[in-house]
Amino acid sequence: MQGGERDTILFSTVIAPGALPGTIAWLEGERNLINVAVSRAKQHLVVFGNRAELKRAKAATLLGLAALATGRAASRGQSAGEATKLLHGLLVAAGLPARLGNVDEGYPLAITMTAPGGERIDIEVDEYPDGDPRGRTQRQRAVRDANMRRLGWQVVRVPCWQIYLDPATAVHTVHQAMMIG
Repeated sequence: MQGGERDTILFSTVIAPGALPGTIAWLEGERNLINVAVSRAKQHLVVFGNRAELKRAKAATLLGLAALATGRAASRGQSAGEATKLLHGLLVAAGLPARLGNVDEGYPLAITMTAPGGERIDIEVDEYPDGDPRGRTQRQRAVRDANMRRLGWQVVRVPCWQIYLDPATAVHTVHQAMMIG
């Protein structure tokens, strides 16, 4: 099925009690392989694995994937992109109080959190940064973000590529915003 899309993809984390740390480290380091496997699902992604063992092993990527597949990252009636869903799962796996999907004054919010001091944080995923040769989308985002700040939101933008290729940095960026609030 190399590269082919299917209505349903079955994915095994291959992590069970007694899994060697090197196996887990390799899987966490090969996120691109996980991305290729799961991004081929057109409608359903079924993930098999041992959640307790994933938590014990601190396998953040696989925990995020499990959260996504079990519906913990289900949006509230809005359609979120795959990168947004993955980031949400990673944030939840990291213990951050992330909520997928919200709306404020008609503006859709991808992921929201409330900082310890009560500050509201809007996390947006920039899915196609290079597909805007005239800068129209970037200008629209700048206006939107300014409006969100006027509504009392701190806006954090995370590039899509970073979620897939360097998820630890993506989570760290959001965590820093949470601490600064």
